[in-house]
Amino acid sequence: MQKNISIAYLGEPYSYHFLAAQKYFGRENEFISCNTFDKIIETVKKHISYFGIIAIDNTLAGAVHGNLKRVIESNLFVVGEIYFHINLHLAALNDISVEDVKTIYSHKMAIKESSVFLQKYPFIKLIETSSTAGGIKKIMDEKLELAAAIGNKDAIQHYGLQYVAQNIDDHINNYTRFFILSPFATTAKQTTFTTPKASIVLQPEYIEHAEKIIKEHQTKVLYSEKLEIQEKKFIYLETVSSNKKHTDDVNFILQRKSNATKVLGVYEKGSID
Repeated sequence: MQKNISIAYLGEPYSYHFLAAQKYFGRENEFISCNTFDKIIETVKKHISYFGIIAIDNTLAGAVHGNLKRVIESNLFVVGEIYFHINLHLAALNDISVEDVKTIYSHKMAIKESSVFLQKYPFIKLIETSSTAGGIKKIMDEKLELAAAIGNKDAIQHYGLQYVAQNIDDHINNYTRFFILSPFATTAKQTTFTTPKASIVLQPEYIEHAEKIIKEHQTKVLYSEKLEIQEKKFIYLETVSSNKKHTDDVNFILQRKSNATKVLGVYEKGSID
């Protein structure tokens, strides 16, 4: 694992972005806190950090709104991905019950991922924060006695809150997928490609040709999405194969066919542990 590199992440220490970055790169690195997704991208583009980590989608709540578009428009490269298991708990400053809670703070994705639990308590006001750890830290810093926050056990323990309710997310199979971003088209760490994956953006009129080329090179489309960027329509694809040469050949042919085709990156497919 690489050491002594810097990674920009969202939120306070022990946010899910922070924990996912530590898992991917190892703990013996510099982690740069950012309060917005745009700040992560800016930090990487200005070479303040070597890499950035940004959430793309979640198995329960779906896509993180706007982040795929942010990545495409940033002109950064996707050089890795990681799935991180999400396990959400409700915590407060003191030992109180859910019925005592007046306000809950958390990131909007965590709120969506805990919707079944939260629907039981319609009287509680929900306030979004920049990260799950940010909500937990706010309660501790401001000593908010009738408030609670949704977050992970590491953040709850780090900031010294008390559990109000545990395992409140809608399903145990709750995973968030993160992209690793870099200004350079290189892998984020030493990789032996066993399941190479590519992120590609192309114009809609080339999709049939692209699908044919992909199939001819023993490659599959894992995901596709229609996007509008600066009033132009595009299709985003994620492809996967068992041979990096197949992936590279597909990318080369597609880029040769159209200058508008952009390969965001080639990286090892992340796995759900």
